[in-house]
Amino acid sequence: LQQAFFSEEMCLYSATAFACAGLVVPVFVVRQLADSVAMSFFNTLLIAAVVVLALSELAREPGRPPHQTHALAPDVTFMRVLGGTTNLVYAYAGQWMYFELMATMASPEDFPKAFLVAGPTMVILYLAVALIGYALGATGSDLIDSLQHGPVLRVVASMLAVHVAIVYLVKNVVLARYLHGLLPRADIEARDAASYLRHSACAAGLMAGGFVVANSIPFFSQMMGLIGGLLSGPINFLLPIGLYLTALGRHVSDKDVAGTAPLRAGAAPVG
Repeated sequence: LQQAFFSEEMCLYSATAFACAGLVVPVFVVRQLADSVAMSFFNTLLIAAVVVLALSELAREPGRPPHQTHALAPDVTFMRVLGGTTNLVYAYAGQWMYFELMATMASPEDFPKAFLVAGPTMVILYLAVALIGYALGATGSDLIDSLQHGPVLRVVASMLAVHVAIVYLVKNVVLARYLHGLLPRADIEARDAASYLRHSACAAGLMAGGFVVANSIPFFSQMMGLIGGLLSGPINFLLPIGLYLTALGRHVSDKDVAGTAPLRAGAAPVG
């Protein structure tokens, strides 16, 4: 929002307050991931439009110097390597959402088929956008930061703000449902007034808590980067592998026990 209204004096508190106000009704209405399918599809089209517009604007902006490439960047430092690695982890940090998606599918065993399409597609698109942006002279921390102030930046930043709001909404659904399930007389699947009030209280509480924490800690961005860099990798990559191997071991053990049960029964003494 601050980039969309770059000519106005909009502080971070006001921008986050406007964003939270715009999310009040959606966080009350959307109660499970299945309710956000159409919204997620629209979000995919939205981010695609943002990338196309940003790259097109970079291509037509005059005066951008060509990049000089090096096998190893001469100004590389440990912190820059750590920051780049963290960004790479962030790019694929949606792994935890896969379990929630499978839980809402009618046939969870079909999820690997969808991932066989989504996984390579993400890698190809991320790499293509990064290479094209680099070739066009993007110098900011991202494509939007590399754009000059003008109408295109307003449009792209506004679209990106909607994208971020939808991403927050989808992630908030998972957390709100979990908190709702912890309440006494949990009724997360009910659709009566009392159930909506409980869910809304959880969702609004999360949003209000996030607003207060984000605006009360002066080094919030650095803190989030540190927490995300330390925890995103283990949570999104190592923990799922460990849980899968644990579940696989138990499954194999149960099959072995079931297979030897008839042998033990046949060897038991009679009379």
